[in-house]
Amino acid sequence: MDSETNGDEAERFREQASEDGAAPPGDHEREAEFVGRVEEVFRTLRGRPLVLSPSDTRQAIRWHEDGIPVHVVTGVIEDLFRRAAERPRLRPRSLTYCDDAVREAWKQVAELRAGRREVAAAAPAVDRAGAIRAAAAAVGDSSAPESARRRAIDALLELAEGRFPDGEADPVLAIEDALVSACREQLDAIERAAVRSEAEQEIAPYADAMTGDVRDRAVRRAEAKKIRQRFRLPDFSRLPVL
Repeated sequence: MDSETNGDEAERFREQASEDGAAPPGDHEREAEFVGRVEEVFRTLRGRPLVLSPSDTRQAIRWHEDGIPVHVVTGVIEDLFRRAAERPRLRPRSLTYCDDAVREAWKQVAELRAGRREVAAAAPAVDRAGAIRAAAAAVGDSSAPESARRRAIDALLELAEGRFPDGEADPVLAIEDALVSACREQLDAIERAAVRSEAEQEIAPYADAMTGDVRDRAVRRAEAKKIRQRFRLPDFSRLPVL
């Protein structure tokens, strides 16, 4: 794979989407975080330090622009790899392979949110509210700043009650982003430099295969992971699909 074309291909895709009338993402930082989270999960499940191909990058951007929450996307990818455990030939080799399953899952989530159908009585029960409350309790036990902990706990408990904030496609990611940002603000200059150094060391084995934009995104993602570990924040990506 010619990884140096990755960032250029993504940029060309965004420009083409704009020309075709599609709304370009209003927040490139959010887009980069979305693509990075998908890349991290896909890389982990593939078991190799890969960088997304241009076509996979375009696929992730499409999901983001279509308003599909990142936890829906990563949840479906993880489920496809679980199903392929006993049938290796079905193991996803690209994000495009996952597209139909992602869109079907998002359709079901959207229908549930809109109240257009009820969950079938025979469907396996998933204690979403319980999992969200457990995440709220874990936030309470973390070392995040008190005010940030309280805001996150209140927001999670709202989600547990089925109340979703208006205009927020992925409330879980928004809560996590706010927590990580608040924790980052607690670090002094020396601590931030240390976190940055640790993040750069983590991506060093495959940094040479990345373009500048992809490398910067990978470092930011690794920094966020280090901050989550340092402040003992829970892994929100493991929460059930809302």
